[in-house]
Amino acid sequence: MKIQIESLSRSHASADFDCGEPDLNEWLRRYARQNQSRHLSRTLVATDSGSSKVFGYCTISVTTVADSKSYRKGYVIPVLLIGRVAVELEAQGQGIGRLLLATALNLALEIDAKVGIQQVMITANNSSLARYYERFGFKVVDPESLTLALPINDLIKSAI
Repeated sequence: MKIQIESLSRSHASADFDCGEPDLNEWLRRYARQNQSRHLSRTLVATDSGSSKVFGYCTISVTTVADSKSYRKGYVIPVLLIGRVAVELEAQGQGIGRLLLATALNLALEIDAKVGIQQVMITANNSSLARYYERFGFKVVDPESLTLALPINDLIKSAI
């Protein structure tokens, strides 16, 4: 299998996508294209070269979060949010999630170079997944929700 990452389009076959998490399956099938057409997020999909079958996806968007270190009340910082990451059950363990995450992090570097962001954020579905994201340099910022952040300066340093 030769995996390629591209932006979700109508030509991608997502109706049978099953990652084992019903809410992630449903989101891809029902809402990913809607969010793209409304300019709310972009969904990157992993496909086998020459195929329309979706083996995995991740969704990215931009947002702001309160800057807890700022002395100015209400100050916010720009972030790239990796909203969802999912890999088809049959394709799990083959590096597709890693490739999707790496692609999103490379996009974060491009976005930072053009408009500026302070960090990349992601929420893990469980503690095992949080530990996985920590291997990429993410650090837990909210243990209750398992939200993790990767400062853009750390990402820049690791990319050199």
